[in-house]
Amino acid sequence: HEAAIVAVLSLPYFRSGDVGGLDELIKQTGETTDRRITVVDTSGAVLADSAEDPAMMASHAARPEIMQALAGDIGTETRFSTTVSESLMYVAVPVRDGSEVIGVARAALPVSRVDAIVDRTVIAIIISMVILAVAAGLAAWLIARFITRPIRELATAARDIAAGQFDRPVPVQARDETGQLALAFQNM
Repeated sequence: HEAAIVAVLSLPYFRSGDVGGLDELIKQTGETTDRRITVVDTSGAVLADSAEDPAMMASHAARPEIMQALAGDIGTETRFSTTVSESLMYVAVPVRDGSEVIGVARAALPVSRVDAIVDRTVIAIIISMVILAVAAGLAAWLIARFITRPIRELATAARDIAAGQFDRPVPVQARDETGQLALAFQNM
């Protein structure tokens, strides 16, 4: 999403040819979003970068995510960046002027931060599953108690009748099969 926003924001700079303004925008955007952002033209030349001087950077034409974006798709790649000396996850999107691809906007995030986000998500899912399992277990226990209580009461009454206590009332609580059985015991 950030790369797509940068693509839209960079379009006027592509149209005007204001490379200096584009680089300033990208540096401010990178600082604000805490992301590495790069904008390249269709030849792969770096026009703007949030972390480095674009004039000192090599062509990005052979980078897989850039090639995918230049072909009109969203490009993704994870690899070690020699520029910032860490593994980054890159997402590149085409900068379009109408239907024509005129460049690429790319956002990058350190893999360690992506891993931290994934770890937090996994922990949240595990906690949610545990809470759901406890809630489901409690619900099952309550339902089982509700269903078996009349049967347990009927079993107690049947034992009392078998022991000769014929005056013991048999509770009839429902009209289902359990209630019909309790009524039959009471009539007996």
